[in-house]
Amino acid sequence: MRSPLTETSNLLQPHQPAPADYYQNNLQHAFEFVLSRYADMLCAAHSHSLSQFLAASADAQRLLARLLIRKGPYFLRTSLHYAEVAELDAAVSELHQRGLISLNPGAADRLMALYTKSELCECFNVPTSIRKSTKSLIGEYVLSRYADEQIAKRLAALRPWIRLRAQRYWQLTQLLFFGNANQNWSTFVRKDLGQIRYEALPLTQPQYNDVRSLNAYLLGQNLHGLCYRLDEYPQLASALYEALENSLTPETPEDRLQRCALLLGQWAERNSKFDLALCVYELTDKPPARERRARILRRLKYPEAAELLRQEMLSAPLSAKEQVFAERFGRRGAGFQPKVTELRINAPYESIEEYALTTLIADGGWGIHCENTLFKSLTGLLYWPVIFADVEDAFTNPFQSAPHDLTSEDFCFRRRALLQQHEQWLQDDFVLAEFLQATYDAKIGTANRLVNWSLFETIPIAQWLEALPIGAIRRLCYFLIRNLADYRSGFPDLFVCYGSNNYEFVEVKGPNDQLQPQQRAWFKVLEGLALPARILKLRL
Repeated sequence: MRSPLTETSNLLQPHQPAPADYYQNNLQHAFEFVLSRYADMLCAAHSHSLSQFLAASADAQRLLARLLIRKGPYFLRTSLHYAEVAELDAAVSELHQRGLISLNPGAADRLMALYTKSELCECFNVPTSIRKSTKSLIGEYVLSRYADEQIAKRLAALRPWIRLRAQRYWQLTQLLFFGNANQNWSTFVRKDLGQIRYEALPLTQPQYNDVRSLNAYLLGQNLHGLCYRLDEYPQLASALYEALENSLTPETPEDRLQRCALLLGQWAERNSKFDLALCVYELTDKPPARERRARILRRLKYPEAAELLRQEMLSAPLSAKEQVFAERFGRRGAGFQPKVTELRINAPYESIEEYALTTLIADGGWGIHCENTLFKSLTGLLYWPVIFADVEDAFTNPFQSAPHDLTSEDFCFRRRALLQQHEQWLQDDFVLAEFLQATYDAKIGTANRLVNWSLFETIPIAQWLEALPIGAIRRLCYFLIRNLADYRSGFPDLFVCYGSNNYEFVEVKGPNDQLQPQQRAWFKVLEGLALPARILKLRL
């Protein structure tokens, strides 16, 4: 199955209305895609809702498409006038008959949000003494005195409304189509405005092979959201721990669940709930869980247990950051020591990075604060054919910016033959430089999780190729494509070019800043690759 992106569509023009069938066609593509791949995993009501949309008239489809890209579930009837919907009353009636919208109320607090403060006061005879209060307090007053159905009935008499039914089905459909919770229907608009492109690749199979894997993801998504509400509702902590304890098993190694464990553990630490933090961190080995356990054990005066855990990390580190931590924990000055120089601050500054850069190039040259974007972007360009190779299970959704396994340990192993062939072809410096430029020209604006296109708007690719020796680009990209899981962050802040083949990477630290383990790991790599790098420590 090929991505629906390969089908002909009406492209949008800036500041021009979308074609009449634009939003309708987008949802038709999405719903057909989801039904073709996940029909056996959807509940009957969910499948029925999608089928009802696909069987509806053009006007009804166009109206529902508009509702789905708006914030719901309630909509004022007066806000439903769209040029592409010829017979609005008939469209509303059809959606109601098909069970896709409702005229019956749900939660009244969300309905009241559609109405003005003065409308609420008049509709519910709010006392004069309360009318000067905030809309939120007036809403609380109304909710305390009227049932939801009474509120809905009064507001409908004032200005009629409709409610989108089964919103959770539409949200799940969106997730199944895009494959993640970070994209929504506006992604179509960005693509068709030409703001971003996507590689059109064969989509080999569904992202979720069974209901259990889908439910594990949905559970992780739900718990992840709750973790960010712990400060507001601290009583959630015990329930979250219980849910994670029951869900985090070798059979369900859902990454989002493990990140939830880290979030809950960090919250417990911040709130001095150290026993809970230890229990939570023991549910996962995802870094920095073992590091946090060791720190807590040391804090609670269990040095032997902390040292035993440090030895475990030292003998079998799960990440570069964990290895650096294990080498240095409780041993100040141990481990790799990068080069450090000092710079005295003698003028006002907005940021230490800008101050350092201005000082470094005062006598000539140029530089940029690019941190992790530089070599991730160069790696994304240099290994483009490998990243977007047609590998089983790698691409399952039409708007992917990277294969699912990009940061997994198996990424390079599964593509080892292609990787070897590609790198052999790029052994010649001229060929490598030409390939980078040609890939940039051909793919500019195409979504690639590693590439930050704005970097090359600031500094053109040709200028990077002049400033950086080809051998340096080759060595760093060769390393990074094989170590993305560990080294996506921590690269030095600044790139500074003083002239041809005269450059350096600089990490800027303020008077009270310390080098983080991931940054220390990168400096060790840069020294091993014989690339110039140092820490610039600013002093007052």
